[in-house]
Amino acid sequence: MEETKQLSSVGIFWNLLKKSFKRLQKNNPMRMAGATAFFTCFALPPIIVLLFQLFSIFFSRKLIGTELGEILGATLGDGGATQLRETAKSFRRLAHNWYMAVIGLVFLVFVATTLFKVIKNTLNDIWNIRLGKASFLYDLKLRGRSLVVIVAAGILFLASSIIDALKVVAGKYIEQIWQPGAVIFTGALSQIAGIVVVTLWFVVLFRYLANARPSWRVAFAGGLLTGILFTIGKAILSTVMINSNPGAVYGAGGAIALILLFVFYSSFILYFGASFIVEYSIHRHDPLIPSSRAYRYELQKIGEE
Repeated sequence: MEETKQLSSVGIFWNLLKKSFKRLQKNNPMRMAGATAFFTCFALPPIIVLLFQLFSIFFSRKLIGTELGEILGATLGDGGATQLRETAKSFRRLAHNWYMAVIGLVFLVFVATTLFKVIKNTLNDIWNIRLGKASFLYDLKLRGRSLVVIVAAGILFLASSIIDALKVVAGKYIEQIWQPGAVIFTGALSQIAGIVVVTLWFVVLFRYLANARPSWRVAFAGGLLTGILFTIGKAILSTVMINSNPGAVYGAGGAIALILLFVFYSSFILYFGASFIVEYSIHRHDPLIPSSRAYRYELQKIGEE
C-alpha cells in the first residue's frame, strides 16, 4: 500500500513537471530568458556595488570584496568575475564628489531594480496576472520591494559565507577523528548549504516580487525545485566556464558571453519554477492571490481561420 502511494506521488510530480514545461513553452521562454540575460548584464555591476557599499558598513571592505570575488569566480570563472569587478570599480570611480555620488546612487538603484521589474513582469505573464493602472508612487513602492529582494540576496550571501567558515572549522575537527570523513562531510555540507541558500532566495522572490502571492507551501515547493535545478546547472556551467577559453572564439567579449550563458540558463530555470508554482497551486486548489491593484486574466481561443 505504501509503495503504491509512493508511485502515485511520483506520477503526480512527473505530471506536474510536464504541465509546467507546457505552460513555460506557451510563454516563449527563449524570449523571456534572453531579455532577462540582456538586462542582467547591465544590472549585475550596480547590484554588486550596492551590496558592497551596504555591507561594508558592517564588515570590512576587504572581507566583502574577497568573499564576493570567490563566489563570482566559482560561479562565472575568473574571466567573468574579473569583468564584473572591473565594471563595478568603474561605477564606483564615477562618484568623485557628493552630488555625483547621490546621482550615481539613484542611477545604480534604478538600473538594479529595473532588472527585477523585468523579472516581475515575466512572472506576471506566466501567472496570468496583470497590473492595473498604477501611480508613480506605486511604481516607487514596487521598486522598493525589488530593492528589498536584492538586500535579501545579500543577506543570504553573507549567511553562505558564515556557513563556509563553519564548514572549514567542522571539517578540521572531523579530519582529526576520521580523515576520509572530512572530505565527504565538507562536500555534502557545501551542496546542502548551497541548495538551502538559493531555495530561500527563490522562495522570497516568488512570494514577494510579482503582483500575485502564492501560499508559503506552494512558494517553498517551487523554490526548492528551482534551487535544486539551479544548483545542478551551476555545477555543470561553472565547470565549463572555469575550464573553457571563450576568448579563443569571442575575443575580448568572451567573459560577457559566459555571463550571458549562465544568466540565460538561470532565467530559464527561474521561469520553469514559476510555471511549476502555477500548476502546483492548481493541483492543491490553493490559487495565487493577486495584489490589490492586480487582476487575473485568461487567454481564450475564439476562432480559427
